[in-house]
Amino acid sequence: MKLINLLLFSAFILFFTACTKKETIPEPEPPKETAIELWLGEDSLYTPENNLVVTQATVAHPDAVSAVVENGKVRLKALQAVGATHVTLTDATNRSIQIVVWTLTPYQLKNLVNHATYKPSVKVQAADSATSATIRAELEAKIAKPFRMQFQSSGMAIYWEEGVANPLQASYQFGDLQLEFTVNEVKHLYKVHTHTDRTILALEQDLTAYYQALYPDKGIESVVTTEYVQHLLPPG
Repeated sequence: MKLINLLLFSAFILFFTACTKKETIPEPEPPKETAIELWLGEDSLYTPENNLVVTQATVAHPDAVSAVVENGKVRLKALQAVGATHVTLTDATNRSIQIVVWTLTPYQLKNLVNHATYKPSVKVQAADSATSATIRAELEAKIAKPFRMQFQSSGMAIYWEEGVANPLQASYQFGDLQLEFTVNEVKHLYKVHTHTDRTILALEQDLTAYYQALYPDKGIESVVTTEYVQHLLPPG
């Protein structure tokens, strides 16, 4: 009988302890900071989450990133290559969120020659069809060759091209979504187009003036090439 009473008493104690034990509530995780990547010179209209209607945008480094409020959203633009910049977005009720804007600059670009989606192109408009065909064939062969550009912070670069034994020294300037690349004392000016995939860039080159000078009597109206490149990050 004593054993039964002891067991009943132990069971009561366990039940009472379980009922009176405070429930452990896990602490909520801190909200994740939204990160936005912009290529140097690129702008983008950002719509905040949580139905935040922006009335004010405060930038930690306004010389690096600009933020302009547009109809409750904010237009961001990367002005300088400084890495990360924090931007605080506030609404009319003083509710705010913070985002971080990363400014992208090229480290190494590799052209895509056999990609299923990003295909290089040559567009030629000329009165003389034979000359147009000659230019198109010449440029299609040129942009089909694999190449790489590696950039250094000093404004110098290295250029590799298939069929060339040694890499070539080059120089460059990058900003306002334009790339000026000089190799073998020839300056190439590209208009840079960004894509949803932040590692993909389109390099558009207008060669109209060059071919008009080369073929002055062939009615050259427009010569434009578009090459797609993938941005490769440094190891580690």
